[in-house]
Amino acid sequence: MIKNKAKLVNLGAYKDKCYHFDFENKILLEEVTPPNYWSYILVPITIYILRFLMTGIEKTGIFESGNTRIFLVLFLLAISYLLAQWITKSYQSKLELQRSALDKHELANFVKSLRRRRIAFLTLKSVIYLAILICVWLFLSGVLGDIFLIFLGALLSLFILNADYQLKKWPFIIQSLQKDNF
Repeated sequence: MIKNKAKLVNLGAYKDKCYHFDFENKILLEEVTPPNYWSYILVPITIYILRFLMTGIEKTGIFESGNTRIFLVLFLLAISYLLAQWITKSYQSKLELQRSALDKHELANFVKSLRRRRIAFLTLKSVIYLAILICVWLFLSGVLGDIFLIFLGALLSLFILNADYQLKKWPFIIQSLQKDNF
């Protein structure tokens, strides 16, 4: 059993199993049983509550000030980051993992899928960055309403993607798995 699950990198699903890489021990792990994803329900609940609050706050005219909008953007950054970290830690704490049993041929195919998946995730991450920039620009220029919620959703997506998948570590992981394979 793994002691420090903070060193886990989620590699996603492959052939009906979810895989993780233990950075501490440099081994590929697979989930024995999938964890309960109940913590992800916090995202729509948080967005609903914030939309309800924003409707009331918007009627008061408090967003007329640019300083208030800047403070709110910074506040959303902090809240989104903390919520994403909490969701990722609660997900990882419930994982039951074992050493992967992929043979050499399956491992080679898994590495190929990781390369494709990394490109897809980096593309998705670029789209999320673009959405965040557009939302910040619109929000700071005075457009309110659902821009706020799109901004929050994009931030949560970005922070969860960064915390769970840790794409910066994938080249090392792919290289480590290739060494094991060949």
